[in-house]
Parts: sequence; C-alpha cells; structure tokens
Amino acid sequence: MSDAGTGPRPGPGSEPVSKPESNQDWPFDTWLRLAVLHMHMSPQDFWNISVRDWFALCHRQEAKQFSQINLAKLMQDFPDSSAENIS
Repeated sequence: MSDAGTGPRPGPGSEPVSKPESNQDWPFDTWLRLAVLHMHMSPQDFWNISVRDWFALCHRQEAKQFSQINLAKLMQDFPDSSAENIS
C-alpha cells in the first residue's frame, strides 16, 4: 500500500513537514554542505536518505537531566553493599 498523496509525514518529535511552495523553498545546497562538511556523510549517502530521516538527524532533542530525585531512587533501589567490596 502506497502513502502517495497522503501528504508529508512528520519527523520524529517534530511538527508535520509542510509541503514547500516551490522547489526553491527546499535548501538542498545548504543541507548537502551540512551533511558533507559537518556530518561527514558522502554526497551519495545524503542523496539516498529520505527527507524524514534527514529531519530526524537534524532535529536537536534536549538531553534529559538525571534529577536528584532519580538519583535518590536509584541509590535506594541499588545501595552500595559495603565499603570493603570497593577495589
């Protein structure tokens, strides 16, 4: 079953990708430079990747912080056995 005609699919964790007004709205030259110079992809790899996968690579997700509460829970669930077992 093809999803042609159903519109662009959203990238992971992002808003749906809107259809560009024209071919000039896509910054392929900029993306290619980013892929080759900063991500060390070959041009062939860049042209073979889907737009959805490209957006997933470029979408910056904030790192989740390990809170003090999480640390306390972890220490409660897995206490140190004793100081003599530490090498």
